[in-house]
Amino acid sequence: MGQYGFAAPEISQIVSGGVTGVPPGMNVNINNGLTCTFDVTWDPSCLQAGQYVVCFTGVDNFTAPCTTTVCVTFVVDCPLPVEMSSFTSGINGRNVDLNWSTSTETNNSGFEVERTVTGNNTWTKIAFVNGNGTSATPHSYSYSDRGLLTGNYSYRLKQVDFNGNFAYHNLSNEVIIGIPGAFDLTQNYPNPFNPSTKIDYAIPFDGNVSLTIYDNSGKEVAKLVNGNRLQPDIILQVSTLQIFQAVYIITDLT
Repeated sequence: MGQYGFAAPEISQIVSGGVTGVPPGMNVNINNGLTCTFDVTWDPSCLQAGQYVVCFTGVDNFTAPCTTTVCVTFVVDCPLPVEMSSFTSGINGRNVDLNWSTSTETNNSGFEVERTVTGNNTWTKIAFVNGNGTSATPHSYSYSDRGLLTGNYSYRLKQVDFNGNFAYHNLSNEVIIGIPGAFDLTQNYPNPFNPSTKIDYAIPFDGNVSLTIYDNSGKEVAKLVNGNRLQPDIILQVSTLQIFQAVYIITDLT
């Protein structure tokens, strides 16, 4: 990386040299003499991005020793592997649609989509969206977080490269899923499905709920809900172990 040195013009030599503030991975070889040299080698990673102040000290052998100290600031500045141009959200019923775009990408494996309930410091990974490796052209991405319960949510993207390095990009706004204003039953997803699918329904207040699956002939196949339920909403997961492969009809809430 470089060499630093002190000369001793008033006396024969510098008899001791020292160094402080050495960051992890930096190697400093000290050679004392008429000129005290500090040979510095360091190959920092992007995980060490930041500023480091390293101070080199030399002491000569004069009757009243003279100490000279020079401090050098090392700056590790790694360019972001992905240049984000936008990150936005939209609400569609109980779903949150996330959209983001990049201007350039370098060694980009992809994006982990993470969500948390606002005020909670625990983030949950909910999806992974593949990146475009290395690209100098813009790219657009999207993900739909479906069937959310009433609450306030925050989102962020964890951009990961193929070497395991990562950087976070936070959604600037809070997403609010309000209390439903009416009974609501959404299309199951995924559809078709194997081995399971989810059915979302929402109720604006506590009450009796019946949710039944019928086949095309009108025969009842399964009763998913039958009884009093509390507001605001519920997510049901239905497995193929419960029903046979066929076309089914789900009745509205009552």
